[in-house]
Order: sequence, then C-alpha cells, then structure tokens
Amino acid sequence: MESSTNSFSSPLNLRTGILLALLGNTAFPSYAADTDKSPKTAPENSHKPATIVLSELKVSGFSEAQLNADLPYMTPGSSTHISAEQVEQRRGTSVGDFLKGTPGVLNSDNRNSGALDVNIRGMQGQGRTPVIVDGAMQETTIYRGYSGVAGRTYIDPDLISSVDIEKGPSTGADANGAIGGVVRISTLNVNDVVLHGQTFGVRMTGGFNNNSTTPPAIGTRGGYPKGKRYRNDQVYTAFGETDGMDRHGGFRPTGGNGSIALGIKSQYLDMVAAFARRHNGNYYAGKKGENVPQITIGPSYPKGWSYASLSKSLTPYRASEEILNTSMDNISHLLKGKLKFSEGHNLELARNEYISRYGEIMPSAIARWGDPYEGFMNKINVSSHTAQYRFNPQDNYFIDLKANAFYNRAVSRINSSNPITVSCSPKENAPRSEPYNISVGHTYSQVDKWGIGVNNTSEILFPYGDLSFIYGASYSHETIGFPKEESFNANSSDAFRDGWKNEYSAFANAEWKPLDWLTLDGGLRYSYFKSHDNNPIFPEFDYDSKTCSMRALSNEVTYGEALERTSGGWSPIINMTLEPLGGLQFYGKYGSAIRLPSLFETTKGWSQTPDTDILLSPERSLSWEVGVNILKNDLLVDGDKLRTKLSYFDTQVKDYLTRINKPKLGRFGPNLTMINVDKAEWRGLELSSSYDVGMAYAELGWSYYTHTLFCLTPEQASIDPKNRCNPGGISDSYVVNHIQPKNSYTVTLGGRAFDKDLDMGATLTYMGSRPSVGLKDDKNSRVGSVLVHVEWEPYTTVDLFVKYKVNKNIRIQAGIDNVTDVYYLDPLAMGLMPGPGRTFRTNVTVKF
Repeated sequence: MESSTNSFSSPLNLRTGILLALLGNTAFPSYAADTDKSPKTAPENSHKPATIVLSELKVSGFSEAQLNADLPYMTPGSSTHISAEQVEQRRGTSVGDFLKGTPGVLNSDNRNSGALDVNIRGMQGQGRTPVIVDGAMQETTIYRGYSGVAGRTYIDPDLISSVDIEKGPSTGADANGAIGGVVRISTLNVNDVVLHGQTFGVRMTGGFNNNSTTPPAIGTRGGYPKGKRYRNDQVYTAFGETDGMDRHGGFRPTGGNGSIALGIKSQYLDMVAAFARRHNGNYYAGKKGENVPQITIGPSYPKGWSYASLSKSLTPYRASEEILNTSMDNISHLLKGKLKFSEGHNLELARNEYISRYGEIMPSAIARWGDPYEGFMNKINVSSHTAQYRFNPQDNYFIDLKANAFYNRAVSRINSSNPITVSCSPKENAPRSEPYNISVGHTYSQVDKWGIGVNNTSEILFPYGDLSFIYGASYSHETIGFPKEESFNANSSDAFRDGWKNEYSAFANAEWKPLDWLTLDGGLRYSYFKSHDNNPIFPEFDYDSKTCSMRALSNEVTYGEALERTSGGWSPIINMTLEPLGGLQFYGKYGSAIRLPSLFETTKGWSQTPDTDILLSPERSLSWEVGVNILKNDLLVDGDKLRTKLSYFDTQVKDYLTRINKPKLGRFGPNLTMINVDKAEWRGLELSSSYDVGMAYAELGWSYYTHTLFCLTPEQASIDPKNRCNPGGISDSYVVNHIQPKNSYTVTLGGRAFDKDLDMGATLTYMGSRPSVGLKDDKNSRVGSVLVHVEWEPYTTVDLFVKYKVNKNIRIQAGIDNVTDVYYLDPLAMGLMPGPGRTFRTNVTVKF
C-alpha cells in the first residue's frame, strides 16, 4: 500500500492538533492528517514559544477511519462513532438496529415506523436529542394516539457514511437545545463510492432477508383475544386459529434492499448521486423463552363454559406469529456536489429525499380492543436541501469560516385505524378468521423548516498555552399546518396544528492547553424563541346513531385570536481533561443547558393542548459527568489495541416539559395538556471497551442506571401528594415510555483470517427491566385513563455475523439475528409488538 509522510508546524486547532501531537509523541497509533488544507506557516511572533514540530506521521488509506473510531476515547465527555461498515453489520430488520450496542442509546418504538427516534440516557423528542443529517435537523413529530408522539428522522442505512453520537449537553454549533445529546449523520461522499486513485466510480449494494411475509387484508386480526368466556370444547380452537402462523423456514428471501451510487472525483468538483430501495413485509416473532404468552383456563362456568386468559403476557401475539403492521416500503434519493475553489475553500450542496409507506398501529388501539389487527398504511415524504460552505485560508489562523443553510419539508399522512361493527364494538366471540370492519382517521401534517448558521474558529499562540475560539450564530424558522395538497374533512381528519416558530442562537467556545497534561475548554450559548399558534377552531360534532359515530356539522375551519409565546436563556458548559500518562485521560464535564419549547408543544391540536393560562418555560438541564479514557497500543503483545471509556453521569432537568392529565372541573374524561413539571433526574454508569489483537477481538458496551426520578410540583400533586415523585415516571406523561432498562449490556467476540479479509463473530445482548416504581397500574395497561404503560421483561439475544472481502471491488456480509429465536419485547416499545424472531440476512457490495 502506498504511504507518504507529512510534518506539521503550526498552532493547530486544539481539538485536532493536540490529538495529533499526542499521536506523534506517545503510545498512540499513527494516523493521516486529512485536514483538507496544506499546513499553515505560523506568523512571526517574538513572544511565542518555540514552534511545535510533530514527528512524521505515516499516512495510510485506513488512517482517517481509524482516527474517527478512536476520537471518542481521546475527548472529554461520552461519544460514539459508528462507521458505514458497522451500520452494515448491525443492519438488522428495522432501520434503527444499527444503534444496537451503543451504551445509553436506544431507538424508541423501533419496530413501528421504519424511522429513527433516538433516546439518549432517557431523553428523546422535541429537540432534546436531535438527529442532524448533513447539517440539517430533520425531526418530524408524529401522532401516536394517547401514547403521545414520536420525534422521527428518516434515512436509509444504505446512504449513511458515518454516525457520530455525543451524549449530554454539547457546545457544538448545531446543538442548540440538545440537552440530551446529538446524533450527527453524514450521508455518502465521493470517497465512499470512488475507489482510491480513480476519478469515477459506481457502488452497488443488494441484500435480502427472510422471516417476513406480505401483509394481509385490512382488518385481519391476530394474536390472542382478551380473556373471555368460551365453551369448554372451543377454548383452544378460539385461541388456536392458524391465520398468521404460516412462518417460513430456511433462507427463502421475503424482504430486501438495494442501492446504486455514482461518484465523480476531480480537482475542482466532487459529485455523488444515489438511489436506495428497501422493502420488507410483516415479520414473525420468535418462539422460545420465558416471555412466550401462555393460555390459562379459569374456573368452569355453568353449562360448559370456561374463562380463558393469558399468563405472563408481554403482548397479545403468539409465538412465531406474524406481527401485523410492521411492513415498510421505502425509496430514497441523494444528490450531492462539492465545489473545491482552492485548498480549504469549498461549497457542498446536497438534496436528500425519503418516501415511505409503512405499517403502524396506535398503541392505545391494541390496549383498547385487545386483538391486534392490520390497519391502513401510513405515508411520509421528507425532502431536505443543504448547503455547507467553508473558507479556511492556509496562512491565516484567525479564519476558519463555516456557514450552512438548510430547508426541510416533511409531509406525514397518519391513518389511524379503528375496528367498528354494526353494534359499534367488535363482536366478543367472533371467529378469529373474521376480519374487523375498519374505519380510518387521518392525522395529516406538513412541517417546513429552514435555517442558517455561521461560525468561525480563531487560533492564537500564547506563552502559557495555545488558545482556540469558536463563535457563531444561527437562526431557524419552522411552520406546521395541514398539507397544502390535501383537502380537510372534519369527519375523517383529526384536529391539526397550525403555527410557526422562530429560534435564534449565538454561542462562543474556547479551548486552552496551559500544560502538556491539562486542557480546559468551555462555552456559552444564548437562545431565544418566539412561537405563534394561529389557533384554528374546528367544526362542532353531533352523534349519529346510524353510524355509531360523531359527525361534523361542517368542514369549515375558522381561526381565533393567535397565541404567542416567547422565552430565552443562557447555557454554559465547561470541561477539564487531565492526562498524567500518554493514552490515559481523566475528564470532568459540567453543563447547564436550556431547551426552548418546541412548535409542537406550544400549539394546540392532536395528542395534547397547551394550557393558555400557563406560560411554558424552557427546560433547564443541570448535568455533570466524570470519566476516564484509555487508548493504548502494544499493551500486552505487539500490535494489540485497547480502547476503554468509563463514565458516570448525573443529569437533572428542571421544568421538564411533558403531557399530563389535568382534571378540569365540570369536564368528563381526560384533559391532556402540556406543562412544566418540577423535575426529571437520571444517574448512571456507562462503559465502552474493546481489545483487538488483530486476529481476534472483543467489545463490551454496558449501561446501568443507579437512579431515576420524576416529580410533579406540589401544586400539580395536590390531589395525591404521596405520589408526587416516582422513579417510574408520571401517569399519562410521555416520559413513562422513555425510561431505559436499568441494566443492559452488549458483548461481541470476533476473529479474522486470510489477512483479515474474513471477519466473523457473535454478539450477545442483554436487556434488563425498566424502573417502574410508583406506577399504580398493571403492566401493558392504561395508566390513569389514557396512556399505555409498556413494560418488558429481561431477555437475552445472540446475533451471528460474517464479513468477507473478496477483493477491492467485492465485499459480502451475512448474519443471523436472534439466532436462538427468542420471543421478546424491545425496550421503549410503544406498540406492544414483539421483536423479530430468527432472521437470516445477507448483503453484497460491489464497487468499480
């Protein structure tokens, strides 16, 4: 392999320069310096210390990837890097499966939508943990019935180049309001497509999986029915219908994915164009383990009748049964171009579109009717346009200017399916083969968001340590309303939100390294928002006894007096890193960050309505973290690599924003409103570690929560003061289904052969139970009056994987997920839908 050498002589950007200095003078490995610019020559300064000259660093084709993988173990705070190869290995059945094994990070409701709704250390949604794709935040708030909402981001794994996850408050330019963390996704670039040394390239991928089937007709029922009376000689017949039990064995392809990408690389222009398609039917659940539902026959009634119910039931679905509403059919397009005016001066433009039809069912529908049923498909169309500009002149340490702009449009069409019959309710003992008649309610929404941002980095040499400043500002404008191309029908459409929001932010960060073993950095951000609810007023309804439903008196939507809200605040963050020995770091991090109320939280409509008598306040996160980083090579044997990060975090969010059921005098039924509760708290430990000796390796990811607590204010808890604070959440609040397992870990063991072209191994995943103390209902039933409190039991799964690099052009990857075919319910599941059973999948990548 070709290699070259490079020397560095400059007051480097502290984040990169310090790391490269360490790499050149300690036990760290060698890396390339892909700085997108030529080395700068430091200006003459009689007061500056001697110029730092780093030892020569070998440059190799793998150095940039290795540096990206190692950076989390060289920086203060908790972070994770996921490469495109790791995304491919962890691909699984659902889009969010590639996050598997990342301590403290889960994808909420992973089996129900084909989207990302990332939960970091118990926080998710409404900008708490934004997913940034090529510099643009694409989170879309989706209606989930009484169970709340989901903050979803849509992207096809085949178009991902890399993923970087930062946990906790961030000083990043794109982290305004991100009190829980940030997920930064980069889509394919020209180096992912074009082979080294070439100017044009094509990358094609294709794969298939088994363990799925074509969705049945709308209204088809599945699972066990709720406990009811049956004739003694019909109990097992009623519970034993064969619909949905035709699971196929072997390696028969029943789902698949494919993509093609074209790349052009030249001195002045790089371009990538890509297309991806992903299709999968309803998958089948596993059949083994202690969590498989069992039939319990109760005492006999007179005249030969018995009462049948389920014991140890996580969900109503049977072992090896088809899980309804888990299909998806996605199409993605990507077009990206980078104009390179000179070294360090470029402009990148990109367009990304995602179109999906996917199955989904409201969690409350399963709890209400008991029998799961196949509903109508939902639709989502997300388009994103981004522009990223950089000006970094070679001989000027005061200018590293970056500017970005983005525009997103997300149109969601949620079709909420409900079973109906002539008697206005499902037939109690109807044959399992008789489908429900289905009515559909539309929750349609269009969200448009655009924003701009600019930041600059200045580097200064001082006798007592180099100093680096990053400072900038951003602005965004967001609107929400009914899709412009749709016609509103009050009888089939839910009340939509209609409003806009402006958000402003300015920040300044500084890094200082006064001593070789000490680095100090911190930042200050000011954020301000103004939201405007257009206050749509919807038609009145009357009961129609013929259709057993409420019917609108008209389709006219009028508007009342607009409701406006404003707020702002400061967010300081400080870090300290101690490095007593090369490759060993101790760090501490403290942050007091705010999250301004989202547009969803400040407008009225489906799921909840803000209380107009109460001014919503920003959330205030008070968090601190301490940890240790270990990054050593040649520790026990020549060529080995040890990477370890151990951290303890303590996070408290004052004025936590969530939905509660606030009783209203003279009102019957729930009164769901958005409100600031007193506080939410999380404390825990995380460990990420790997040891690699070349021909074999081991990886460990572990997360353990020592404390969770959620509190109402004394006034909010006046009806039930003893239940003011609970470790398991607040009844009817969104946070009830955001709490991660108390204990979870992932262990991977692997080996390599044939000059490392063959890589195979196994991953064991354990998920413990969630803290639920204080919730007075039974698991998987409604809390208070509306919310489904989803509980899961501990489970362990094992996945197998193998990767083989045939040559520089062809790579084959295969795996068996859940090889022991365990029946389980995912953590943070909202839809009472068990995870996939044993699934074989394979993928081939060809580049030329």
